[in-house]
Amino acid sequence: MEFRGTAATAEALDSAADTMVAAADALGDALDAGPTARARPIGEVLALEARADVQYERLLTAAAASADRIDAEGLYDIAEGIDTTVDAVHDICQLLEAYQVDRLPDGYVVQADDLLEMTSVVRRMLQAQSMDEVIAGWRRVNRGNGQVTARHRIIVAQLLDGSTDPLTAIKLKDIAESVAACANSVEQLARTVTLLASRDS
Repeated sequence: MEFRGTAATAEALDSAADTMVAAADALGDALDAGPTARARPIGEVLALEARADVQYERLLTAAAASADRIDAEGLYDIAEGIDTTVDAVHDICQLLEAYQVDRLPDGYVVQADDLLEMTSVVRRMLQAQSMDEVIAGWRRVNRGNGQVTARHRIIVAQLLDGSTDPLTAIKLKDIAESVAACANSVEQLARTVTLLASRDS
């Protein structure tokens, strides 16, 4: 796809996408662990978030330098979307670290699996060779976000049924809201990639 620009820009995009997927993977480990075991994956996310910031600046520099060869605004939008997604993963980990809740209900881990799949699909969309591949990826991400949203509603309903300590319920609801927001960020990124690819096709 033309929006990938030069070989150097394409490599920068792929590296940033790899960081996003790695952050989603580490998030799954954090959500699946108890308070003590969460320290390692949360530390991984912190390191990945710092790497993502460097990669974001690199992509912005590439956009400015390559304005005559690629759609600089489009590249900026992709860079922004990847960085926003990694920041959203980081936000979830900050809540986990601050709240120190015990093991989370299974629904959170399932949502993390959905997030990992969604980010992996976006990475493949960025490397797609045809518009058909991009559209197929967009549909999978859209479906994945629908699954996250459906599970989010179930989680919130269970938290509000009176069986969970009120303070714990508030903490778990905050985490659930952040996971849903992260999924929305991934879907927005997939939409951006699809729009840019359609202009190049």
